[in-house]
Amino acid sequence: MTSKLTKEQVEYFNKCEYVESITACNIKFTNEFKEEFYKQYLSGKKPRGILKEFGIDANLLGDIRLNGLRNKILSKFGRIDSIPSKKTNTRHSEVSQGLLNRNSELENNFKLAIKKIAELEGIIEYQNQELTFLKKITCEE
Repeated sequence: MTSKLTKEQVEYFNKCEYVESITACNIKFTNEFKEEFYKQYLSGKKPRGILKEFGIDANLLGDIRLNGLRNKILSKFGRIDSIPSKKTNTRHSEVSQGLLNRNSELENNFKLAIKKIAELEGIIEYQNQELTFLKKITCEE
């Protein structure tokens, strides 16, 4: 859990034009900031560098809030699953999501295997019928 912001930090972020609202626990950035952050992040820039370009001191934000900001912006724009993250509090949820994806993939593979087995069993049954028929024909001759 992140610590509360100090009065100085609240005052600093309150003056920032890209902050929509702030409390001792939360900082809400403007949509314009989030969109620009997203574009720059996809172009390869690091979150700290992006904040620096906006004139925001990333050290005052802290690593946990910085990673949270990055994750929220990426999830808002639908890219959180494709961006690897550093060790954060969301790591467990990412691992869980990976396991769910893996389980889904395994389930699909299992269904395909069952279908293939059913096809092969059908082929074997048909060939057994052909073999039985051929045996009958040869016995009659």
